[in-house]
Amino acid sequence: MLLKKTVVFLIKISDNGIGINSEQQPKIFSPNFTAKSEGMGLGFAMLKSIIEATGGKIWFQSESDNGTTFFVELMEYKD
Repeated sequence: MLLKKTVVFLIKISDNGIGINSEQQPKIFSPNFTAKSEGMGLGFAMLKSIIEATGGKIWFQSESDNGTTFFVELMEYKD
């Protein structure tokens, strides 16, 4: 039996801000969603699309008044 070993990289990005409120959390990766007065709301939607197109994953955990942590999981690229 041959087993293919897959290398996965996990990138973790944290802040200590106010967090993402529970009303905004389900929308955070939706196109045209923004919590700012400026911007088009495409950043996180595009990021998620690119990461998933490569077989990766992106998700986050947020806690009110304790900040947010984003996780990006990417597979090793072999040519």
